[in-house]
Amino acid sequence: ISANPSLASVYELMDAKLESPGETLIPLCVDVRDAAKAHVRAYETAIASNQRYLTVSSTYSRQQFVDIIRERFPSLVGRLPARRTEESEVAGGDNRKSIRDLGFAPRDLEETVVDTVNRFLEIENIGH
Repeated sequence: ISANPSLASVYELMDAKLESPGETLIPLCVDVRDAAKAHVRAYETAIASNQRYLTVSSTYSRQQFVDIIRERFPSLVGRLPARRTEESEVAGGDNRKSIRDLGFAPRDLEETVVDTVNRFLEIENIGH
């Protein structure tokens, strides 16, 4: 499956080629649907003029993605990395300004991962 780097890194986890999830390079996550909604709200909201907003829903690790996929998609367990990658402390992002000014209400990590995997599975089924 051809995808942008963010999506490709998720698909890589379910592609049966990795022994472990590996290091998380940029541990901040936002669902593209939430980022798009924040862009529209920033355009429509006067207070947002000439401002910058962090639209991050959560921090994550590649191991968390694997754990969610393993729990929610038992049929994919054989395709997932078998070994674990130890999680380390990561710096988070402060999205309070986005919540306050834009009404930013991001989806949780699990919803984003589940919807992404479901879409990948649909794409795989189209190709078969």
